[in-house]
Amino acid sequence: MLSLGPLSVSVLILLMALAAACGMAWIVGRAWLGTQWRQLLSGLADLLLVGWLCARLGFVLRWWPQYASDPGSILMIHDGGYLPLAGVLGALAFGAWRTRGQPAYRRALGLSAVTGLAAWIVLAGTLRMAVLVEVHDRAELDLALRLKTPLIGVNNRNLKTFETRLETTLELAADVPKDRLLIAESGILSRADVNTLRNGGVRAFLVGEAFMRALDPGKALAKLFEFHVTP
Repeated sequence: MLSLGPLSVSVLILLMALAAACGMAWIVGRAWLGTQWRQLLSGLADLLLVGWLCARLGFVLRWWPQYASDPGSILMIHDGGYLPLAGVLGALAFGAWRTRGQPAYRRALGLSAVTGLAAWIVLAGTLRMAVLVEVHDRAELDLALRLKTPLIGVNNRNLKTFETRLETTLELAADVPKDRLLIAESGILSRADVNTLRNGGVRAFLVGEAFMRALDPGKALAKLFEFHVTP
């Protein structure tokens, strides 16, 4: 992943989009709201928080049987479980409620939020960033291939049973066109796992758990993918 210092490019783009939204809030807030323009910054922060919480809640409800068996896992936000549509709808509903009876504030908050979203889209497009579409079975793969994104990720973890099988990627690999980049996700814990997937034609991997458990992630990376790290 591309990075600048400790921050990945995706995080930098998000921060710049937030800066654009805050900048617009400062401009239109002073013009339309006078001394109350600072309320826009608070409104933007609340909008982002509500959207994030709704996206997480939507995902948890979507897979509730699995989370119900281990309620503590609801707080494990590093699992990447978010439902964007739920986040957008939640933010819109909250924004409408927050700005009720305040047309000037509603226009200012809406314009600021749209500015941030537009900045994110433009920056991501300028850097030619692509969406990684994750699939779990053949039916989802067929849907994913209708999209133009070149990145197809196959999650080896069944989110209904949490069983992990490398065979999931291997079984779907033959159906991924050559102009798409197939990425194996989850369950990649050893060099043997990497070699098994490589022998099946996989050339890209998304690894998290193996590095999070390692005392030295750099050495774990070198060991997993067979290359030398200079001290």
